[in-house]
Amino acid sequence: MPILKPVMAPDCTFSQEHIELLGIISEGRMFRIHKARRGTKYIILKSAVHKDAMTTEFLRREYELGNTLSHSSIVTTLGFEEDTPAGPALILEYVEGQSLDEFLSAGPSDSAKNCIIDDILDGVDYLHHRGVLHNDIKPSNIVINPHGAAHIIDFGLSISDDSVYKGCMGGSPGYSAPEIMAGKGPAGAASDIYSIGLLIRQMSGRKYRRIIDRCCRQNPTERYQSIRALKRAIALRRYLPVAVAAVIFAVFVLTMILPSKVETAVTESSHNALKDRLRTEMSVFYIPARDSMFCQQTFAAASVFKGEYLLSFVHFRDSLPADQRLACEEIFAEQSAVLDSILVALQ
Repeated sequence: MPILKPVMAPDCTFSQEHIELLGIISEGRMFRIHKARRGTKYIILKSAVHKDAMTTEFLRREYELGNTLSHSSIVTTLGFEEDTPAGPALILEYVEGQSLDEFLSAGPSDSAKNCIIDDILDGVDYLHHRGVLHNDIKPSNIVINPHGAAHIIDFGLSISDDSVYKGCMGGSPGYSAPEIMAGKGPAGAASDIYSIGLLIRQMSGRKYRRIIDRCCRQNPTERYQSIRALKRAIALRRYLPVAVAAVIFAVFVLTMILPSKVETAVTESSHNALKDRLRTEMSVFYIPARDSMFCQQTFAAASVFKGEYLLSFVHFRDSLPADQRLACEEIFAEQSAVLDSILVALQ
């Protein structure tokens, strides 16, 4: 393994004896990634393949941005040193693990992939709320540790609201948003969301088809405009099948176990009277959900209110005596059909 001659600087913090190069992890056109050891701890050194003023300044600026970040899903920036065994280098936390591509090749469970998606969303949400666009989200920039947690790395193309750090133009074909590849620069959070949509497609395929389609629209204004909006859509997509299955199962169980004498004892008039009373009580959560859904312009936004209605219904039904739940289920079928028709109109 080639070892670059260190450049000595009078203000250096670490000398060559303090850092031992252990190997090259990867090498690109501009930068080389080393695994190294400082004392008893492993670290990562990111150095220039060809040492010149421009690439050294890129490393220094990446340090200036990374040094302000602190999140469990983002690799920690430890420092920038002019004098290391690899020359001027960015010093990063060493994360034991594998790239996202390598992780997926092992066939992880849906639960494990969901955890990775959540980690990525949490990390990027943190970045966006600090005014930072990653600008190069792709599988090789996601490291999965042995515990199945994701870490976002490489802020070399990132852009910050801080005018001191401008990042550099560029992108990764196959993952960067079309506006970035066209040289127009990122269109805000929507550009990172485009890349995340491609990662979700790679991890979960058709499971999140509608969500992926919206993330990856060519027009940035038609994508989700924030990570939190994307997270709500994903949470609802995960919850709705479970909620619907629970309701169907509850209806089935009720129809199977309710004593026949309860069904025969209730006359048609008393049954209708019971439904009228329950309909009035259920209107407390049904009408706000219906009216809110009418006001939405997107399927995802309206689905949030449908999910809230389902939660309220389940709590209300469970609070009723067993002999009233069948009437409650009948009202639910009526109300749910109306809400579903609103969702269909927005698809």
